[in-house]
Amino acid sequence: MKHGETKEGEIREYILTKLKKQLQDDQINLYISSEGDLQSAVYFHLRNFLEPSNKIARRWFVQNKLTTISKTQSKSYPDIVISRLREKGQLKPFAAIELKETRGFKIDVLRKDVKKLEKLISRKNRFKYGFVIYVCLDEILVGLPSDEYANMWDDMVERGVYTDPKTRRETWLVDDNFSGRVFPILINAFARKWYSKEILDFKSRDKKLRKYRD
Repeated sequence: MKHGETKEGEIREYILTKLKKQLQDDQINLYISSEGDLQSAVYFHLRNFLEPSNKIARRWFVQNKLTTISKTQSKSYPDIVISRLREKGQLKPFAAIELKETRGFKIDVLRKDVKKLEKLISRKNRFKYGFVIYVCLDEILVGLPSDEYANMWDDMVERGVYTDPKTRRETWLVDDNFSGRVFPILINAFARKWYSKEILDFKSRDKKLRKYRD
């Protein structure tokens, strides 16, 4: 790896910290009101992050819907793939990213994408990391209007644990075998501390934007 090139660890850290913060800001500023918006935003931020490195050596590539094929010839299409072009011309997949944007949080939607990434990671010589970026607008899971669910969102974000609201049973979002390799990144504008006036304005504008998308 040439001096000045972006390292794998830097990309992983960027996705988990700075990219997450950028997408949180994008959602609050109403740049994300559909899954298509989310895909555009993630692609845009990743390209900007990798640009300084690629000016030195064009090694890192961000691709949409890259086809991946297993030994059994089954195909998979991650929403976004980050790959590195090696010196001899081989394209080495580094990270697969699945994207979801919904109004309310849906645990089944998240679990489906987590399992998809676990399967991709388990293939020999394939992806090193998988990320599910799930953007939603859910007031219940952050304790609004009831405090009954106040800790559920924080548990998922900080501990990676989902608590079933009916049974109170706790389950991990990611299987132990893939801990440290598959990461759910959860973004919810209502989990941020806003003043009531700002929230009402946000809801009104978001509703108008979604009117033409649904």
